[in-house]
Amino acid sequence: MKYRKIYIQILMILSTILLIQNNLYAEETSVYCADESSAWHWLDNGKEKANGTWVLKNEYPFYKYYVFKLDKSEQYQILKEKCIKQFGDSFIYPQAANHRFSAWISFADRQNKPFPGHITHNFCYNCWAMFVNPLSEVLHEIDAREVSYFDTKNGAVDLGMANVPVLNQGYHGTCPTFATTAAINAKLDSIIDPSLKTDKDCADYIDQQCILALTSGFATKYGICSSWEGESLLNPSTSALRLFKLHGFIKKGDCFGAAYPEPSQVLSVNEYRSKSIKDYSDKIDYETYYLPSLEELKKAINDGNRVILDTALSKNNTNGFDIPEFWSYGGLWACKQPGSEENNCENIVGYHAVVVFGYDDKQKLLKIRNSWGNYSGHNGDYYMTYRYFYTMAVRFTIIK
Repeated sequence: MKYRKIYIQILMILSTILLIQNNLYAEETSVYCADESSAWHWLDNGKEKANGTWVLKNEYPFYKYYVFKLDKSEQYQILKEKCIKQFGDSFIYPQAANHRFSAWISFADRQNKPFPGHITHNFCYNCWAMFVNPLSEVLHEIDAREVSYFDTKNGAVDLGMANVPVLNQGYHGTCPTFATTAAINAKLDSIIDPSLKTDKDCADYIDQQCILALTSGFATKYGICSSWEGESLLNPSTSALRLFKLHGFIKKGDCFGAAYPEPSQVLSVNEYRSKSIKDYSDKIDYETYYLPSLEELKKAINDGNRVILDTALSKNNTNGFDIPEFWSYGGLWACKQPGSEENNCENIVGYHAVVVFGYDDKQKLLKIRNSWGNYSGHNGDYYMTYRYFYTMAVRFTIIK
């Protein structure tokens, strides 16, 4: 009898842990309507809301995805009928979304069974990493109080950002555009015509506003997602790269009189190309890895290439832990830290894009350029533990 009680208590504890892990947080979500081809529109211009809970589901050992479990399962049919009424018979999939959590997310019933719709499946790289290497670099995270400057004479690699200033995306979900243009600017700095440099000490060549206005033009014409609307999964960093390769770039400050941020500006391809510089499109290439490998990322940096990293962020602490050595406001993206109960590798609230330009195997850190201005992190730069990378990275793109 005694052992039976203990057994029941253990089962109750395990059930509670599973419940906490799988139910991220209860809230409301905006709703958009999609068709089979993935074209979509906000239902009632984003004003339509649904109540429920974000739930993480695992598929096979190493894949995961999110659903939004509705408080009332019958609400799905109501939303579906509204989608068809507003956008036509082909828009049969009401989908859950908000402006930061921008993956394809299906609604689910009370048993967590997804309703029909599009779903973004993410490879759970940390699951594999923990399986094959459970005790070494995957688990170890440096204490923020011990983080120090990268010592390139002692094995660390730091490419720097080639005079590219710290950019600031503000409150808009435009991080992939800013990360991409920062990485391209760093590459351009050594090859660009000196006449295009307005300041020899500032490698800020590409106008982000114009790229975003061009994506707004595509969104208006084809009913797809604009890059203003919470990027990174629906609009990965490769979107801005493709535009650069196809249509070149418009010089910073020359965007038809508009300056960032101006979401109402819309440009056609012809308008964009009438001003764009196309001489460098074939001088820069890229390669995307959908299964994030730390070794491949480090190899790219060793080859002198910066890397655009798409990563998840936790709602617990999006800015990371403070680094005393740098007097930084946040700046260390780590899962856990001594003396803190926070786990910044759970409760995902959105996705973000940054530029990786260095690593240090001794501290087990990546060095990163963010786009949140000079006053965040360490003068705009951040550091990411290897464990955080294994746990939260979605994919990365090497700029060559």
